[in-house]
Amino acid sequence: MKPTPFTNTPDTSDEAAKLTPEAFDKARLRVAGRDTSRAEWQAAVQAALGKPSSRSFTIHWSGC
Repeated sequence: MKPTPFTNTPDTSDEAAKLTPEAFDKARLRVAGRDTSRAEWQAAVQAALGKPSSRSFTIHWSGC
């Protein structure tokens, strides 16, 4: 079937890698494009949740 804006797609994919506690332990936490400590990342996320921010937050998975 041809995809359209109205085509329902599943929220999850069978092909997606399963996330495990080990995967989270290997994650690279980044704030504004630079590697950071877990404490600094958590503080930045909490600050961003409290008010709009232009910073970007990403987690880079290795080995997935």
